[in-house]
Amino acid sequence: MKKFYAIIMLIFFGWSANAQWNQISYGDRVNCMVANGTKLYVGLQNNGVFFYNGFAWYNANFQPGAGMPSHIYSIAINGTRIVAGTEARMGFSGNLNGGSWTYPYFAGMVNNAEVYSLATSGSNIFAGTQYAMHMSSDYGSTFHHLYSGMPSYASVYSLLISGTNIFAGTNYGLFLTSDNCNNWTEVTNGLPPSGQATFYSLATSGSNIFAGTLGGGVFLSTDNGNNWTAINSGLTNTDVDALAISGTNIFAGTSSGVFKSTNNGSTWSDFSTGLTGNGLDVTSLVIYNSDIYAGTNNGVWYSSISMGIKELAINNEISISPNPFTSQTTISFNKELQSATIKIVDVVGKEVKNINFSGKEIILEKGELRVGVYFVQVQSEERIYNKKIIIQH
Repeated sequence: MKKFYAIIMLIFFGWSANAQWNQISYGDRVNCMVANGTKLYVGLQNNGVFFYNGFAWYNANFQPGAGMPSHIYSIAINGTRIVAGTEARMGFSGNLNGGSWTYPYFAGMVNNAEVYSLATSGSNIFAGTQYAMHMSSDYGSTFHHLYSGMPSYASVYSLLISGTNIFAGTNYGLFLTSDNCNNWTEVTNGLPPSGQATFYSLATSGSNIFAGTLGGGVFLSTDNGNNWTAINSGLTNTDVDALAISGTNIFAGTSSGVFKSTNNGSTWSDFSTGLTGNGLDVTSLVIYNSDIYAGTNNGVWYSSISMGIKELAINNEISISPNPFTSQTTISFNKELQSATIKIVDVVGKEVKNINFSGKEIILEKGELRVGVYFVQVQSEERIYNKKIIIQH
């Protein structure tokens, strides 16, 4: 028999029955995200590093101690470690679940520099900071300050590895190196003049490279960065903080939501239905479990890439009525479940209630649950379903 789990995650946010986006965490600002295998890692403004396994959130145990930084500006995976960039230095985890972290100082690095961007390739770790570029070729044991051809005071907000080339997006332009950061050249053809655009995001798909800027929108290069063209038709907000690509779909995250293009950026359309409040302020985007995830100024949200098709399928397989409710509601499935488990957990994965049942429906009592919005997540061997419920006074 296939075993199902229903997980109800406590979150507080506006609810819409036809929402395209669903919220899976709340409260803190998400500055960065990276997907690796079955896990989604997020760096938070005030609460360190967490990871999501498709079912619940877990603390990655980022505990720098008294007087040490906890604002995470960038995150990357280097082998079996998490690398986190903070407002003063970098942290390295003991394993991919967090474990014990170290927070070393490096003789060859400008210490107390904010680490805005990270990229890894084998033993190489590239760190973009408020004082240009730093690189390690020995898994982070040592770092070197390498910025020849780049202003030493340039802040590097985005990094992209494309073959033997590395692109660095800064507040003084877009720079390219093909010799492991030893020498940098500013890329200018078709881009705003130096110092007139900040490059917050970079993404690549095949031979195409996309650059998201503050105020200038999105630019596209089809020849590995030699020439660029602005592609902003339909993009009503040109402050682009994040980019993500899945097949022929390109997503741009802005301070007023997400935009989507299905024709290589020639035209854009709004893709923000369901994002509300500070959730419209999108800081990062990533593809995880074939869905699009958005880090925002109010937690993490996700949406099916195919414009809500998954949500429609869920509506046919699970129903909750009444919803909203005050004292109890019935959760019904379109097939018999055997040895199913309903867990109620908080947003960091702490279990607060556990119910075992078999059958096609179960009555959920309000009990000691507080008034607010909850998130119902049902897992089968094939997929994960998500539904929202509201408990009212």
